[in-house]
Amino acid sequence: MEQATKSKRALVTGASSGIGKALAKEFAAHGYDLLIAAEDAGITTAASELAGDGIAVQPVQVDLATEEGVERLAAEVEHAPVDALVINAGVGVSGPFIETDLQRHLALVDLNVRGAVELLGRVLPKMVERGEGGVLFTSSIAATMPGPYASTYNASKAFLLSLAEALRVELEGSGISVTALMPGPTESGRNARWKDARNI
Repeated sequence: MEQATKSKRALVTGASSGIGKALAKEFAAHGYDLLIAAEDAGITTAASELAGDGIAVQPVQVDLATEEGVERLAAEVEHAPVDALVINAGVGVSGPFIETDLQRHLALVDLNVRGAVELLGRVLPKMVERGEGGVLFTSSIAATMPGPYASTYNASKAFLLSLAEALRVELEGSGISVTALMPGPTESGRNARWKDARNI
């Protein structure tokens, strides 16, 4: 009797809506079980919508802008490793830098940059040990240009793109693929879509 093939598993952050939810749907459509995370309670609703056809979906409501939140999510990966890591969670701040609340900019950096790096550092080494899998960063075409009135957002997306490009070189031959998703202007909610992916 042939042994059943073990399902692959994808971790998708920011998956309660928008691009993150759309990416989770794509992984589910390709037979991946899902570990999905977001700060808002909508992650539970998203899990219900994504489950089906033999796909197991585990939602985790967690704030990835905090070290505690990242540790909590990383602990779930300790219990069941993932084959794909999708770093998608992010926020934006619009308006002139000196006229917007500094704490909002710092919160953006905590989620878009620090949280992304910390989660990557907790999950990637074990993927490399297994010698297979993939990492996908949701960057943006905003990463390729200065962003007046969205200065820290554009800078954070440029950081993710640069990080992805560097890791692609470092991980060559490891069995780990690295992809930077580069959306243009995107509608949030159910009609989320993206225009371009840069597979580096």
